Amino acid sequence: MKRLAVLCVMVVALALPLMAAPAVVTGDVTAGFITDFGTTTGYVAGMDLYFNAAVDDFNSASVTIARSLQSMVTAVTQDADNVNTVTTASAEDVVMTAASITSKLGLYLKADPKMFAWTVTGGYTSAGDNAYVSQSAYGLEDISAGATATTWMVSTTATFANLVNVKLGLAPLTLKTGVAQDLIVGVYMAPALGTMGTLSAEVFYDPNANNTGTEFGQGTVVADAKVALTPVKDLTIGVGVGMNYQLQTSHAHIGASLKGTYGTLGNLAVGFFTSTLAADGSLLGITGQITPVALVDFLFGLKLDLGSAAVSTFHSADIAARLNIGAMDIYAGYLVGSGENAQTVLWAPASLANTGGFYMKFVMSF
Repeated sequence: MKRLAVLCVMVVALALPLMAAPAVVTGDVTAGFITDFGTTTGYVAGMDLYFNAAVDDFNSASVTIARSLQSMVTAVTQDADNVNTVTTASAEDVVMTAASITSKLGLYLKADPKMFAWTVTGGYTSAGDNAYVSQSAYGLEDISAGATATTWMVSTTATFANLVNVKLGLAPLTLKTGVAQDLIVGVYMAPALGTMGTLSAEVFYDPNANNTGTEFGQGTVVADAKVALTPVKDLTIGVGVGMNYQLQTSHAHIGASLKGTYGTLGNLAVGFFTSTLAADGSLLGITGQITPVALVDFLFGLKLDLGSAAVSTFHSADIAARLNIGAMDIYAGYLVGSGENAQTVLWAPASLANTGGFYMKFVMSF
């Protein structure tokens, strides 16, 4: 994978002179640590690079080289004779997370974009949907996540009357098995609801998602929607709901969300997930942001496990203060664990032991 990433960078570099415009390179650098002030400390560093360029008037290309990261966790244990044993683990990896070429065929055919638009995208990408129901930082309510995958894929989207989008995505390499795996067919739209607000809705079908067999025509149907109500003074409210229904087993995953934003002061979001399968449990996530003054944010997240098999109702929490200094964000916070579950990270650089710990993180964007 490292060789592949390096090869992709070389291809991008060689192709830059052929682009219609100079490539735009953006990215971010992350470094941080987390510690329980006792036996465990974790160190994390990483970088993401994004290359985007217009090939010509109708085509554009993008490559993402991400997570060039190095992490190390050090554990110090003491035996009965007060002898310390230090355990370390480290990992370094460079991966390509996305690479695609997008062609605006509707523009090439000189179609009126108000009536018809057609795009085709191919590469190492995702045919995933828009996950309208997902509004909280945890994203527990994103019931569509399991229906799609990032792989080598070709997808095409046709837009009619600037309103309805019809999408078809396919991973060609899976056709050799005789089964249309990673095939996704869907419709999505975002019409205005007059004075009420805006509705964003979609329905997608993946005939082989979560399918234990090879039979075509079962799979998963995903439907989700969000209503963004027209702001009342400084208050904006969004309501989302969605369902992931597995045809072969008749099991359903349901997600719901509610988010309120008050001007520039902050926001509060609640995301909920449940399933007809008892083993999947039920999860509730509450996240929020308060911005009392410019450049300073207070962030908090609370995750609860409401399933009957949960060892603890309280799952984990992530609390942080964020200071923005130009292109850099500095986080200082505490990741709280239940003692039973590995924490879900929101702003912490990494998860630690089940009991959590203090962390600092630096993120610079360019």
